[in-house]
Amino acid sequence: MGGTRTLLAACLVIAAAFAALVPPAAALPAVHDVFESEQQPTETPPDHRYNIKLYGAVGDGVANDTKAVLAALKAASEAVNYSSVLVPEGRFLVWPLLIEDCKNTWIEIEGSVLAPKEPHDWPQNEYYIQFLNPNNCSIVGRGLAAEIEGNGMGWWE
Repeated sequence: MGGTRTLLAACLVIAAAFAALVPPAAALPAVHDVFESEQQPTETPPDHRYNIKLYGAVGDGVANDTKAVLAALKAASEAVNYSSVLVPEGRFLVWPLLIEDCKNTWIEIEGSVLAPKEPHDWPQNEYYIQFLNPNNCSIVGRGLAAEIEGNGMGWWE
């Protein structure tokens, strides 16, 4: 399992680095439009750290937390200085993400980010996390519980 996580982390770093060089295919749906949210945080994030739970994420592994993640990312990218989006301990079900114009933002994962289990739950987008026009953005894991679980078994069965 650890080798899979390491490989996935390496792929995400490479994908983020080259995302600005590869234009998106015209057929890819704008996933962020499907999950566009006007949710506001329930309290002011301290020190430009945007906890997805403040934007409505549940973290039970069942509720769809995509809107909360996108809302926190949008707020963090609009901050004047560097900021971070915190995925705290918990199990956050997040549909495939198209993250556009991310700037000066760290995505700090302390819990689990879970992809949908069934291939039919994915839009036509073949990527789980895709950055378009990133500027100084990173995904980092913090602690032993930090993971991105791609739930790939459904793809091979």
